[in-house]
Amino acid sequence: MPLIKRGALALGKGALKTGLGVAGDVLSRQSIKSSAKRRLKETGKDMVSKMLGSSAHGQPGIRLVHRSIKRKPTRRLVSVAKKRGRQKTQPDDIFGN
Repeated sequence: MPLIKRGALALGKGALKTGLGVAGDVLSRQSIKSSAKRRLKETGKDMVSKMLGSSAHGQPGIRLVHRSIKRKPTRRLVSVAKKRGRQKTQPDDIFGN
């Protein structure tokens, strides 16, 4: 499931990047059709190279990071008998009595 989420997120970012590129090209008086074709090819190549992790282009692939599981510290159980056996020690007063 996390892989699907990551793929969908990458696809959305690619679509946004392509759309912004096409809009910029249209504003600079290029045709929508040629701009969209060119931008879609660029985005497709970028996404495929990221998925494959081709090191020939110097771009790292997707790296999975394994998170360590944080565990709660365990409490040591003290038996009731030991608790009863403990007595509070009172400190000596300042005169040593």
